[in-house]
Amino acid sequence: MKYLNKLLLFIIPLIVFGLIFSNEVYAQTTVENITASGFHNMGIYMQDVASPPGNTNYGAYYPNGHHRSRVSWYGGMWLFVKNLIDTEGGSARQANFETLGQGEGSSRIGSGFEFKYREDPPAITVDGVLLSPPFRGVVDPTIECDIKIIAEVTLFSSMGGVFTNISRSYANQYHNSYVLWDLNYKFSRQIDYDPGEETYLPEQTIDCYIAQSFGWGGAHPTVMTYNPRYRETPGFYNFYRCVNWHAADIFPSAMKAAGKITGAKATRDNLDVSYSFGVHQTRAPKPRPKWSWTNWSGTYSQDFENDYGAVGNETDPINGELTNYMYEGHTTFHADKSVTDVSDDIAKPRHLGWLSMTKHLWGSWPKNFYDWADEDGLQTNDWELGYDDNRAAGYYAVGHSIQTIGPYSMSDGDEVNTVYASAVGGIAPEIAWEAGNDYLTWYRDGTGDMDNAKMHELCETGMDSLLQNLDRAYFCYSKNFNIPDPPWVPDIEVTSGPDKINVKWGYSSTDYFKDPDTGTDDFGEWRVYRKLGNILVNSTEDKGKYHYELVHTQTSKDVTEWDDTGVIKGESYHYYVTCVDDGSQYNSVGGIYSAATPLESSPYINRSLSPARSFEPGADNSDEVLIVPNPYSVGGRLNVMNYTGYPDDIHFVNLPAYCTLKIYTATGDLVKTIEHTTGSSQEIWSDMRTDSNQQPVAGVYILVVENARDLNNVQLSKRFYKFVIVR
Repeated sequence: MKYLNKLLLFIIPLIVFGLIFSNEVYAQTTVENITASGFHNMGIYMQDVASPPGNTNYGAYYPNGHHRSRVSWYGGMWLFVKNLIDTEGGSARQANFETLGQGEGSSRIGSGFEFKYREDPPAITVDGVLLSPPFRGVVDPTIECDIKIIAEVTLFSSMGGVFTNISRSYANQYHNSYVLWDLNYKFSRQIDYDPGEETYLPEQTIDCYIAQSFGWGGAHPTVMTYNPRYRETPGFYNFYRCVNWHAADIFPSAMKAAGKITGAKATRDNLDVSYSFGVHQTRAPKPRPKWSWTNWSGTYSQDFENDYGAVGNETDPINGELTNYMYEGHTTFHADKSVTDVSDDIAKPRHLGWLSMTKHLWGSWPKNFYDWADEDGLQTNDWELGYDDNRAAGYYAVGHSIQTIGPYSMSDGDEVNTVYASAVGGIAPEIAWEAGNDYLTWYRDGTGDMDNAKMHELCETGMDSLLQNLDRAYFCYSKNFNIPDPPWVPDIEVTSGPDKINVKWGYSSTDYFKDPDTGTDDFGEWRVYRKLGNILVNSTEDKGKYHYELVHTQTSKDVTEWDDTGVIKGESYHYYVTCVDDGSQYNSVGGIYSAATPLESSPYINRSLSPARSFEPGADNSDEVLIVPNPYSVGGRLNVMNYTGYPDDIHFVNLPAYCTLKIYTATGDLVKTIEHTTGSSQEIWSDMRTDSNQQPVAGVYILVVENARDLNNVQLSKRFYKFVIVR
């Protein structure tokens, strides 16, 4: 039987309990968070780079470390109960449902959380400053995965019970795009939390379904308009609806058919997959708007940025990358047959459906939720529309894609268990960038052959990637969650220097060279990667397409330092270092490939979180100071004189080794003081804020270089320089 239910979903960024990761905000919200999720390719941000201040959006970002390639998700664990007897002893409820983590005032209490990591997070140091995010959790080298999060939540409400969910994620490059979930529900009857005066439901047997759900969405729940320079001004934001179609179907397990998935847990030949994919709207070509440069400001027609809304969240208007090309989905690997039979019931999940928050959960939907969960297979709700009908009607909704597991009859103390996986896939990011630029050219100029049909056809090929990742999750589950482990992630230290950037790395103990499973030293080589510009790949603040490139390898494990002389003075660079094993231990616990396969440590967890820049030693005079760019254009992404990835920077170059920089308005008001103490020839006004935390207005400014000294501490003359800020 095929489930062909395709539903339209508008995602509001929201997190509920099913997504149990903790995060921190770093570097003005544009730096990826390296916490519980940082080891793998479904990295999680606390706050969307395009969000107004104070608007926190949770979600998985796929691929990790890419600008605006977002997959929003919020997960949940559900309980649908029939014939529940309340504390009065006589009132039977026919249609109860409960979900976890729905905001303040919730009657759900987390009674236990454990965060376990296979290894210590690496130390990240840039120019002498330790930037490693705070570490939460404990290190346990014996765990079967890279990150294991165990969460227990008690339902102190009318449907007393305890959910325990264990999530597992992996750094192995062939397994880093899924998360495995192990969900247990125990009926406890406890309905309140009042120590010494607990209240319990009467003894009874309930009929219930448990369920796992995900709300998925594509890129940009909020879209930044016109100018990122004003990201702290809410008035410069538009909120476009970010929509995904939901569907469900049965897919054969390719790895099971090929004999790669075997053993007692390999009970399923097919996978019931609930999945979603981006809405790509059909558009006619639109002539490119005219650039309208005004004086030296570099501003341009607002119509250029408004194309983003017209294209329908498909391409980034600055760098052209497709932003909503991902497929997301989840599937069930195990469901207990009953409370007394824990073998897998391949007839479960029973129902692959979808519930709208606005209509079915928060609205006045007359449907009995238990009966809805009990429906076999196909979603049949009255609001169901086909793909084209939904698109034509402009139907948007907020909700959950749900797989129901049951029915179960449960008495006090009974429990049931299910195992499932969530994953992301899609076309390669490099293809998304090239195709997006081709599509944007066709859309704006009517030239080229990447039209609507070809763009849609290309994106649809990403479904294979999602199925492959879910199949690999099935393989991992069949191996009792234990797959070959990559090497440990090394510490990294990046230091700006004269005409170079120095990179150091290494382990705090030689034990880290040993394979985590066998204890054998299987070191292969070190690899150093570098990116010009912003820390995020394909950032719109870069002047072009930039990604992390392999720039150095070292086969001696004792050589852990390298001077990068292939850098441009003043430009910003980010680095990360990986360790690659020799592949000899790959099949120690059984991998998906039969041959020896080298594994590489995570490329996400030790990225330098602050830019490094090469420089020249300070000058022996104060007579040749330059201000770059001059004039400075606010929101300088359109100003080719600004630096890659950091358009808001003003650089003062050819400075003496030590001096005080004072910036005055043309009327003599002091707005900024910078102490230059590095001994280099360069200083940066990086935040473009005055000393009173204001943005400088357009106009003429005077730079005063005073208290100047050379490297030998010889006093130098005071000098004055003029520069211009335009908008």
